[in-house]
Amino acid sequence: MANLYIKVVFFCLTFYITLFDAFTRHKQDKWSIPYRKKFKKIYILIWIILYLIYLFCIMLTPSTRLFFIEHIFFGAFIHLVFASFAWKLTMS
Repeated sequence: MANLYIKVVFFCLTFYITLFDAFTRHKQDKWSIPYRKKFKKIYILIWIILYLIYLFCIMLTPSTRLFFIEHIFFGAFIHLVFASFAWKLTMS
């Protein structure tokens, strides 16, 4: 279940980056500072929710439940990498 989750998140991340760049790349210069801050808060909140869903998937799978502590750190690392990767590609 965790493997499927990572594949789905990676696919959705690729889809998000493609659509975001296609529809908002030319408009980003016009974004105000408060709008950027609001977007960043929503973006961080979404990644926190995805991390919690990941931990829920780990708890549901009997074979990964034994290594829950390791998955807490691995999940935090992989979600941080995905979030920073997507942020750099879309907002820079």
